[in-house]
Amino acid sequence: SNPNEGITIAKENGQLVDFLMPMTVEHAAQLPLLNTLITRCGDIQYDGKPLDDYRYCVVGQVCVEKNHRGKGVNENLRASMREQLAGVYDLGVSGIELTNTVSMNAHLKKPSLTVAGEYPSEEGDWKFVIYDFRK
Repeated sequence: SNPNEGITIAKENGQLVDFLMPMTVEHAAQLPLLNTLITRCGDIQYDGKPLDDYRYCVVGQVCVEKNHRGKGVNENLRASMREQLAGVYDLGVSGIELTNTVSMNAHLKKPSLTVAGEYPSEEGDWKFVIYDFRK
């Protein structure tokens, strides 16, 4: 099976300006940073249930080209990803390191994202961010 669920990209004038990379839990578990996130999913509640009770994928790297930040490109990509994966998964789960203020500010004011808790790792402290594909 494909370990990635397809990389969702946005281009402008032939140039890549943004991408989202959802992947299966099994694939993400092989990456040390994401494995820490996955092992904490049983401890984090979302809508009254542990994350482990949902069908979820891990949304790995998100990258928006600097000149396109704040223009809604990533929100459109998330909508496209939701459309593509909603029948397969309930949620997309991601983590943002607390010291990554650019990412924290960009993600936490988006209506399509919910913070479900925090977790520590050797690499720093992180927030769980949920993309609810059912909404």
